[in-house]
Amino acid sequence: MHAKDLTIGVLSTTAVVLLVGLILLHAQPEPAYASGMGDRGGDYIMVSGAMWEQQELLYVFNTAKNKMMVYWYDQQKARIQAHGPADLTEAFSGRRAPAPKQRGNRNRRP
Repeated sequence: MHAKDLTIGVLSTTAVVLLVGLILLHAQPEPAYASGMGDRGGDYIMVSGAMWEQQELLYVFNTAKNKMMVYWYDQQKARIQAHGPADLTEAFSGRRAPAPKQRGNRNRRP
């Protein structure tokens, strides 16, 4: 009877260790890595990105009209927020923005 009791004890201990390991493995949520994924359909390009650790964004580009919209989920208000449309014509035209005007007299010494 001694060998039988030892076998039952070893198998019970192994089962408890495996059960605890399984619980610990499934208790931690896995992070979602979706940044940089994108898709194209017709005149639209969609790209996902991350702003903060808990904030995911969806960028939607309309290539026919050179417009961009940004969507994100607001957890406090429990709804999807949108920003835009932003005009991308100047951003991709290759022209540089004019230099800001300087104030005051250039010949004046401090």
